[in-house]
Amino acid sequence: MQTLANTIKKKRLDMHLSLREAAQLIGISHTYLKNLESGIDPRSGTGNNPTPETLKLLSTAYNINYYELLVLCGYIPRDDGSKEITDNLNIQELISISKKLSNEELAHLTRYAKFMFSEAFLVNRQNSND
Repeated sequence: MQTLANTIKKKRLDMHLSLREAAQLIGISHTYLKNLESGIDPRSGTGNNPTPETLKLLSTAYNINYYELLVLCGYIPRDDGSKEITDNLNIQELISISKKLSNEELAHLTRYAKFMFSEAFLVNRQNSND
């Protein structure tokens, strides 16, 4: 099973980066990166649950799909447990629909989409699923 820990560790190793180099690239401490790669928070002994903001930093630095990282951390449910999040997005249909919208309707849709993937919404959604 793919986890955040093995995904980011593999990516760092593939990029031939040390923990310190990768942490600097990402913008987090090397200690925190080591904890993320281990999959365990040493303070609590439980699994790591980085914030969506941290996942965005990882996504940017490592060129990993942000939404897949959100899925791996449980912020967004995987539809059937086997498909990648990008397989579930019907971008062509969304583009087709958006072409029929007025500028005002498109602005509303854009604001709604930004809200749906905002940190506050995702954290609230995660908390309600617990």
